[in-house]
Amino acid sequence: KCPPRYFEFYSISHMYSGHGRLWLEPDFEQEVNAGECILITPGTLNRYGGLGECYIEDTINFNGPVADMLMRAGVISNGVFPLGGIRRLLPIIEFMRDPAVNSQIRANMELQRLLVDIYLEKCSSTQEGYPLLERLLEHLKENPQKWWTVNEMAEMCNLSCDQLRRVFFQRTGVNPKLYLDRLKLNKAAELLTGTKNSIAEIAEQFGYEPIRYLMISCQYRSPINYSYASLEQCKASLQRLYTCRDALDFSAGNAVDAPMREEVKAVIDSHVRAFCAAMDDDLNTADAIAAVFELVRDINKLVLTDAPIRSETEYAAKIFDELTGVLGLVYNRKENGSLDDEINALVEQRTQARKEKNWAEADRIRDQLKEMGILLEDTPQGVKWHRA
Repeated sequence: KCPPRYFEFYSISHMYSGHGRLWLEPDFEQEVNAGECILITPGTLNRYGGLGECYIEDTINFNGPVADMLMRAGVISNGVFPLGGIRRLLPIIEFMRDPAVNSQIRANMELQRLLVDIYLEKCSSTQEGYPLLERLLEHLKENPQKWWTVNEMAEMCNLSCDQLRRVFFQRTGVNPKLYLDRLKLNKAAELLTGTKNSIAEIAEQFGYEPIRYLMISCQYRSPINYSYASLEQCKASLQRLYTCRDALDFSAGNAVDAPMREEVKAVIDSHVRAFCAAMDDDLNTADAIAAVFELVRDINKLVLTDAPIRSETEYAAKIFDELTGVLGLVYNRKENGSLDDEINALVEQRTQARKEKNWAEADRIRDQLKEMGILLEDTPQGVKWHRA
């Protein structure tokens, strides 16, 4: 009997003869038949072997940033998937055995193609099982200006919120919120470059903050490059700001009472002076944003430590709010309050489950948060979360 183990790499095994069983943590168990393949991601506790008879398989183990990206996109996931009776891994293995550069490239491309084929087959079976999900996706594309909640999407599909998040991720590789954000940004960029609509009209439809950030990231006398890629970059930059501000709130709740260090105050004040100098220089908002990100860098380095000091976190938060307030950024924190309360409640439930050694419940909550686009980080002060 195979003992539980985990891999430090990705593994795909194609059973082309015999019969077996796969077990994955915490409680997944499934028989594996000839013509099926097993995919296992790094760090997943697993066990599989034959069921009363020998089995024969082809196996490829692999690693790297492309594999990580495919996993984050949902293309690679743990489980048992149909692959057929043809030994489709064998040609890839033959390419891998040849040290020539062209053969190694072919091996990588063929493996990626196979993984995508498995994913698309999985998506196809999901479509058949949830026809209302396909109707929802069409409706989202036809009405990109509408603001949806997960509850509304779940009701349209006759699913619970948890079911909707799960099948949505299986179908698209992303959670519902990220899908909507990308859809809106794509449409906004298309309108910015291909219509005569004003920026205000487009911002009203698709969300103002990424477009506002794009506008002030350049000096007002300079031309602006409107594109989907630039809006995505703006959104990523805004996420850095939101992550820093949320981290300050988290640290303040776990900080100790002590006087503010003079060197920390001096560093923070230097960024205020740089910000004011930029704004006095003919409203140079591009340099003002740069000063804000310099402040974020030093907050991460000096204030958000393993032993935060309350006076420093409060002062840093005050300055952060003042500077971003001048630029009209990071204003959605209050609007997200109810969602943040829900996330905090789930994090607390997971913490309690771990204290009680209820690992299955803790893993379930972790997966639910992941589907909501929430990543958890264990720190000496407790569990910290941020949006992916």
